Amino acid sequence: MLRGISGTRTSFNLIIPVLIIVCLSQFVYLNTLSNQFVYDDEFIITNNSFIKTWNNFPKLFNREYFEYSGELSYRPVATATYFIDHALWRLAPAGYHFTNNCLHTLNAALLFFLLLHLFRHTGGAFAGALLFACHPVLSETVNAVCFREDLLACAFFLSSFLLYCKTNARRSYFLYAASLICYFFGIFSKEIAITLPLLIFLYDVLFTGMCKKTLHYYSGYVFVTLFYLIIRFVFLHNPVESTVSYPENSIWVNCLTMSKVCAYYIKLLFLPVKLCSDYVIPRSFSLREPAVAVSLFLIASVAAVVYKLFIHHKHLVFSPVWFFITLLPVLNIIPIENIMAERYLYLPAVSFCILCAGFDCARQAYECFFWKTVCNCRHFEWHSNIVFNKNFK
Repeated sequence: MLRGISGTRTSFNLIIPVLIIVCLSQFVYLNTLSNQFVYDDEFIITNNSFIKTWNNFPKLFNREYFEYSGELSYRPVATATYFIDHALWRLAPAGYHFTNNCLHTLNAALLFFLLLHLFRHTGGAFAGALLFACHPVLSETVNAVCFREDLLACAFFLSSFLLYCKTNARRSYFLYAASLICYFFGIFSKEIAITLPLLIFLYDVLFTGMCKKTLHYYSGYVFVTLFYLIIRFVFLHNPVESTVSYPENSIWVNCLTMSKVCAYYIKLLFLPVKLCSDYVIPRSFSLREPAVAVSLFLIASVAAVVYKLFIHHKHLVFSPVWFFITLLPVLNIIPIENIMAERYLYLPAVSFCILCAGFDCARQAYECFFWKTVCNCRHFEWHSNIVFNKNFK
């Protein structure tokens, strides 16, 4: 009887922070409902006849996808949601923005439960989730409907990760299958989700120490990954992607340039100012360039901190490891069209929240309210193409 009462109290204690996270996340992005379609939204939504009839839905699964979807990469799950949105809202921007807001809210709630599982501390998990809900650098992803793939990939990524954690605890093959299904949908939402298996392995190394006992679980994620790679690069490869090359067609220039980008991403997480929707990154050609030297020093410092933490505080290593691993797909290792964008930080930003929850920085919860104000102000920059161009062009 006492155990039942205790369980009820525990559940009730979790409902309150989750409700606050949901309400705050919705409130922060409430004014986006009055925004119009901006940026690539008009190409992906407004002027795209592909999503306006369900007769085109089967084309999500063949090479015609690239011709009609407006996507450069194969992301059928994201495109499928546009079909659903159009069926519900037609071309009313508020409906599409509402869907994005709900996905962001879901991600904040999922992150709360992930942080709670990792650190067993409600206060730290609550602070970390609030930071995620309000962090200004994530506003680009939520404001632009055409960047929904990042929201979806994160939702399936976090769901799959949480389900794997529960699989470990309960030895449930049902939860394991559900985790694999979420990973499948995540990876077909956006390729950044391909980093999940590596993070799951490192989770076992840092938190459970059960790598050998859970080795058979990894095979499922490897199978899904191989299936995706075959579909992505063999059967449904977009030839246009092959035309994208390294900066100045040089791997060396690419490495130097991307070191600056990586350092700037770190700066944006800790100091989200001078945000921009279209970054122009000067190419770097020498290690002697001050920006390159400073960037490499910063990255080396983070690596040194990771080494120290691994010796004394293994759990905190998970934060920087999460950041660099989830950033790998957008570090231009395989050439991509835009080498830097704030939307690329949506999933890596979870690392910052893990760090805050790990240190149990209660003051971060108060800072998020300041960031909420900054975030709210930024939504007006995405109100329409006229306002957008005035602020970013």
